[in-house]
Amino acid sequence: MTYFPLRQITCFFIPLVAPCKPLLMVPDSDYSQDMFISGIIKNTDNGILILDCVESEAVRYTSAGDNVVDKNSAVELVILLKNHVETLKGFHLYIKDVYGNRYSYEMPLNGDQFTLGECKEV
Repeated sequence: MTYFPLRQITCFFIPLVAPCKPLLMVPDSDYSQDMFISGIIKNTDNGILILDCVESEAVRYTSAGDNVVDKNSAVELVILLKNHVETLKGFHLYIKDVYGNRYSYEMPLNGDQFTLGECKEV
């Protein structure tokens, strides 16, 4: 075991506290409260965004409540996975803006967290 003098410690454990409201996306039926993926989405646009849906190869997920992200704010997007169907491949997030434009974001997975990838107007 290697010991380091206190002056060499550069990292500290700080518990992660989500500074934003959670937003749930669920399939039409038969979903698990224990199996989910999540990530933080920040709206950097000058207007509100409407989270339309998330689609994978096999399942379409829609909002279980509020789906609006105010300008310059963040939400934690939690997707409750469909039991025995989900492949965890081909996830895309669809967003609408106040002008009626619709965008698709690729959602690459890293464990149970996603990031937003390439954006396309659809």
